[in-house]
Amino acid sequence: LVATREAMAAAQNLDLGAALAEEARIQREMGNADDYREGVEAFRAKRAPVFKDR
Repeated sequence: LVATREAMAAAQNLDLGAALAEEARIQREMGNADDYREGVEAFRAKRAPVFKDR
């Protein structure tokens, strides 16, 4: 949620190309997070996720 807010705030001051590049950077960063992997694994296993990076 924090990353989403930061991306939205940054996008207001960027042109479209730069905003999309920033969004891609944030998505890469979030995609490497342990909580992301846990969410995907929990979804596939049909169980509740146990998030740690809060």
